[in-house]
Amino acid sequence: MNISSSFGGVKVVAVEYESDDAPTKIIAYYKNELKKYGNVLECHSEGEDYNYHSESDALSCGGNKGPNIELKVGTKSNQHIVSVKSQGKGSDFALVYVRTQGKDTTI
Repeated sequence: MNISSSFGGVKVVAVEYESDDAPTKIIAYYKNELKKYGNVLECHSEGEDYNYHSESDALSCGGNKGPNIELKVGTKSNQHIVSVKSQGKGSDFALVYVRTQGKDTTI
């Protein structure tokens, strides 16, 4: 999805997968892969907790309690997220890229 206007915009690319692999195996793989984008945060949440309340562009984990694991790298305006949760004997996981723009920048 890509939405742009003279006031700003957002680009979101997302895909969801199911795997027979345990969450720990998926987390280890993506933690290594995400390193090329910067320092990887490992967050534990109850669900979606994107913590956009701060004025800073730095990513954070918010409450950091819960069974779901999110790996985050980048900034609030240009981030990669891997969200992993246990599903039966395997895992559900999603890969998300979010990029936002202000009035004077482009996506």
